[in-house]
Amino acid sequence: MTSSPTFPTPLSLSPSRIGAFESCPLKFRFVNIEKLPDPPTIEKYKGTIVHRILELLLKEDSAERTSEMARHLFDTVQYTAPNDEDFSYLELTSDANHPFWVDVRKLVDTYFSMEDPTVVKPEAMELRVEHSMGDFKLTGIIDRLERDEDGNFVIVDYKTGKSPAPNFVEDKMKAMMLYAWLCKQEKGSSPAALRLLFLKDGKAVETRPLQNKVDFQLQRVKAIYGAIKRSCETGHFGTKKGPLCNYCDYQRWCPEFGGDPARAAQEAPVVIGVKPK
Repeated sequence: MTSSPTFPTPLSLSPSRIGAFESCPLKFRFVNIEKLPDPPTIEKYKGTIVHRILELLLKEDSAERTSEMARHLFDTVQYTAPNDEDFSYLELTSDANHPFWVDVRKLVDTYFSMEDPTVVKPEAMELRVEHSMGDFKLTGIIDRLERDEDGNFVIVDYKTGKSPAPNFVEDKMKAMMLYAWLCKQEKGSSPAALRLLFLKDGKAVETRPLQNKVDFQLQRVKAIYGAIKRSCETGHFGTKKGPLCNYCDYQRWCPEFGGDPARAAQEAPVVIGVKPK
């Protein structure tokens, strides 16, 4: 009987990686442990570009954060985008009338209908936060950290998709709760509010996290790390079959679909054709 392979336990986790493990441990293994090719998608890259434009916009002096400035920054980002690996892989062009760029402009325009950037007071943009958990580090990047009228922290994140149905809001806030905990460790106090701006339909979702729920994130992170460590030591990474499987690049190596995970390391670089980053 052949024993299961073992894998090195990761030394750092992020809110997105934790979400990836919760979503599908086997895909987490492929992407984050074995470092197999992880092809970019149009939607993910679109999010990267929109974040880039809004970050540059909010770094301008408050009076300069106009729609005209946003159009100028759009042109700048569009001009430099061909330098991105994802741009080349997705076979995009710099044609302003390409559907990709048309969508980017719409998303940025929608942002202006959601808030007035001239009154936003960001304390930090793309803020890297991390905290040592002993055996590993929890790290992440906060899109935007600002203060409300009472001087309390507020974490804001941009989403280029549609807003969730009410019964899925808590799920969308899982990563934000981890950022709230990291903010408390880094800045000494928890944020008073967590806000998601969904640019696809122009809706904002906000929650005011209870302190006990923020503090619970420590227990949550340690439990998930423990599960990851056990999976690495035993070689067993479970699967979670669901609608997202239809969009998974690793379906052919998933046992849910008759595949053999052991073949992925050799075959994925050839089949998917993307060098791991």
